Amino acid sequence: MRAQLAVSLVMIVLLGACAKSEAPAPNKNTNWLEECSDDSDCGEALECICGICTVKCEADDACEEHGEPDAVCWHQRSVELRDQCGDAASSESICIVEPELEDECEPVFDGCATMIVTDQSVAAVAVDDERVYWLVDGTLSDDVEEMRDGELRSARHSGRDMITHADGLRHVSALELDEGYAYWVHRPGFQPTYDAISRVALAGGEPQFVYSTQTIFNLVDAFEVSGSDVYFLSVWGTTESGESLQRLYRAPVDGSLFVDPELAPLKAEEMLDAAIGEGFGLVSVGSTLYWKNADSIRTFDTSGANESALIGLPTALALSASGIDMVRHGNDLIWTWVVPGAQPEGPLNPEKLGVSRMSLEEGVIMTAEVDAQFGAFGLAADETHAYWCVIDGNEGVLLRTDHRSGETVTIAHGPELSNMKIALSDDYIFVAARGMDALPDAAGFIARFPK
Repeated sequence: MRAQLAVSLVMIVLLGACAKSEAPAPNKNTNWLEECSDDSDCGEALECICGICTVKCEADDACEEHGEPDAVCWHQRSVELRDQCGDAASSESICIVEPELEDECEPVFDGCATMIVTDQSVAAVAVDDERVYWLVDGTLSDDVEEMRDGELRSARHSGRDMITHADGLRHVSALELDEGYAYWVHRPGFQPTYDAISRVALAGGEPQFVYSTQTIFNLVDAFEVSGSDVYFLSVWGTTESGESLQRLYRAPVDGSLFVDPELAPLKAEEMLDAAIGEGFGLVSVGSTLYWKNADSIRTFDTSGANESALIGLPTALALSASGIDMVRHGNDLIWTWVVPGAQPEGPLNPEKLGVSRMSLEEGVIMTAEVDAQFGAFGLAADETHAYWCVIDGNEGVLLRTDHRSGETVTIAHGPELSNMKIALSDDYIFVAARGMDALPDAAGFIARFPK
């Protein structure tokens, strides 16, 4: 009898231990993602935000642990939640049921694309692992204040969850992402014809001036963020023969040398190097800066040596004003080039144009030429290919060139594909078009193509 009782007690203890090891079902007796009017409607661990029982989050993972129904992390100020959150919307994100997406691929531009943005004059585009960012151009006007309607916006790669990071911008151009910040070039209006660089934290916050050129007609030709500094190229004059004089500058990214910008902007840059001719496509590899200049690539060591040098190219690939650019991928430099046509054709009818890739270890190892009637616009590169655009007749053409073989194929073409910028994610090509000179009804767009 005692033996049977002991066995029974052991079984009860074991069963109890097993029962305790089972985690309770998530959100049992709660109203996860149900409508609410205040926190008391939601139960423990949930809040009533924007009229639903949910939690604040920074990524989708924070929503998954709450069980069914599945949810995603969405900005309160996104287009999808604007009406629901209203004036109570904050810069924080919350878990919601993901909105249904339409079919991803539309047969546009004789290719397969998803229209991410339409009817916006897109001046620049950049991409990170989760979102696509772009600059919306300001309206053309003789009144400086009326022109301050440009914005920095972003959305998920699907085009949903669209938010505004900065507004009131004027004459925006280049855009770069670095270490949790977006940096862009614009003309703030202290003087109508000089540029500034500003930045804003991608997680939220107020935009901040980094520097301004502060000299009339002193514009930013290219910039690169590297570590705690931003480097930029700016033409500051011409020679007696009319050649451009360009300087390389440096300024701290935190804007610590930029004082009272709205009233009395102070110079925040340090001149590092000067050269004749206009450079394009400023990039950094380690502590060395590279930019394309006429038939060579200029370099500058920022590690303290402050030494500049030239890398000669085997073929004179002269630059024209038609959208030449240079980008970096790993230790490779990739650039587009134009050899202007002889008169009477002129520079708008190039003798030839193409894209080249140079390994910093191996030298120039790929050059591809194409037939087109105008210059190259937009350039991006991944590990295997360069993506770029040319104008052929009345159509823009999106091209993909193999880094090794130089084989070039057409991804899409159409009259709308002109004056384009390109950014890449692991799976997609994002092509942005500015439209017609930032007019209010400009038909600019961002289209997403599968690689």
